[in-house]
Amino acid sequence: MSDLRTGAAPPGFRGAQVRREGRIHAGGVEQDVVFLHADPNLNDEIDAAYRTKYRRHGAIYINMMVSREARSATIKLALRSAGSEFSPGCEEGDHNAEMQAPK
Repeated sequence: MSDLRTGAAPPGFRGAQVRREGRIHAGGVEQDVVFLHADPNLNDEIDAAYRTKYRRHGAIYINMMVSREARSATIKLALRSAGSEFSPGCEEGDHNAEMQAPK
């Protein structure tokens, strides 16, 4: 599983939020995923990672990435099982595959 902070949702992502599923392309890998609610207890850890990674860019950028709006846009990605249909009521326990966030 991976928690992901999206920030303000671009138009193409808004539809995916409604469907709660999508397809991601990252690092040469393409995967079908479902979007789940992220654990809000991870917000401080995610904020710290953003502050560390982007500290050279200054507060103007970091403050946007750690804002209340950005925190509310944090989602969890889970791999969608091949051939499975996603149900909007589906939660984390309904998926067997895991996806690790890079450190």
